[in-house]
Amino acid sequence: MEWTPFKWRGLVSGLVQGVFSFGAAAAAAVEGVFLSIYGVSGVESFAWRYIFLTSIVPAVIALAARLSIDDTPVFQDLKS
Repeated sequence: MEWTPFKWRGLVSGLVQGVFSFGAAAAAAVEGVFLSIYGVSGVESFAWRYIFLTSIVPAVIALAARLSIDDTPVFQDLKS
């Protein structure tokens, strides 16, 4: 947000908040797919592990994004 030009901050902050809703919908969709494939008993007994493993993809994307974003100049000045 700090890097965003002032006139775009409202839009960007709205997009940031909207990503949480998208993530919840994506998680529900993934669960729905696994429920349709394995059924409730399959998900409860073993397939929950597969659902858990699908979180590796967004975790890698989030880690790559976090490592590629520089700190703001204000924060860099505070560190030094």
